[in-house]
Amino acid sequence: MNDKDVIEKVLFYHLEIMIFDNKEHYSLIRAVMYKNKAEPGEEYYEGEEYYDGEWHSYSGAFSYYPDPTPGDFIDEVRAEEVMKIIDKEIR
Repeated sequence: MNDKDVIEKVLFYHLEIMIFDNKEHYSLIRAVMYKNKAEPGEEYYEGEEYYDGEWHSYSGAFSYYPDPTPGDFIDEVRAEEVMKIIDKEIR
């Protein structure tokens, strides 16, 4: 793994639980800063959404910041729990 793939900081995790056909479906996004992607002295964040067992680019992540509605900001421990739930969902 090279330095640009190393996360330096996570700005937020955002969870939204939606109900379809009486079943819960989870949407988990985050904003992350990777090492060596920002210019010195600047912060550069990328939005990502979790599905299919990994994080994917998601440009809409910042529409939830600083107001998380709909949904809530969660911590990393809860995000890891939700990732396990998402991995079990049948898509």
